[in-house]
Amino acid sequence: MISIVLITIGTFLYYSKSKYFPKSFKSIKSNSWINLIFILAGTGLLVVDWGWASGVLLALCIYMLAIVALQLALVVRERLSSKS
Repeated sequence: MISIVLITIGTFLYYSKSKYFPKSFKSIKSNSWINLIFILAGTGLLVVDWGWASGVLLALCIYMLAIVALQLALVVRERLSSKS
């Protein structure tokens, strides 16, 4: 569970620097290495628990899920708040 949170935090920090990040949210100014550290820490925890092959595959799946969930949640929230 901690690995999912770490990878999601790293993904959010990475996505907040993107030009596609919604303008209505404040971008978090952080060092570019911090997001990589969070993602690698989550991947490391998964590798320790599941082994190297399964851990890396799970980390990749969690990373892709986090990217999709963050983009969807932030864009939908922005559109819903602009309609009201």
